[in-house]
Amino acid sequence: KEGMTEAELEAVMRTQEALQEKQATPDTPEALKCIPTLQLSDIPTENTPVPTEMEEVHGAPCLHHDLFTNDILYLDMAFDLHGLPEDLLPYMS
Repeated sequence: KEGMTEAELEAVMRTQEALQEKQATPDTPEALKCIPTLQLSDIPTENTPVPTEMEEVHGAPCLHHDLFTNDILYLDMAFDLHGLPEDLLPYMS
């Protein structure tokens, strides 16, 4: 705010007011019809099998799923915490 002129501040206020008015205005029935809907019958009743390969990495078991993820890496890790003292368990979440 400090580096803005009075005219710039007023323009921001007008833009904010216009946005709030648009957000508060209900959508028209025509616009609502454009929103895709999903029926329960559109959802498969059976799970899609995930191709899984078991590998060993530095002596640790590793499950690998060769799936397209658009170059996004998903990683789930699990550790055996049986040897961890009970008073330290809250720090594991």
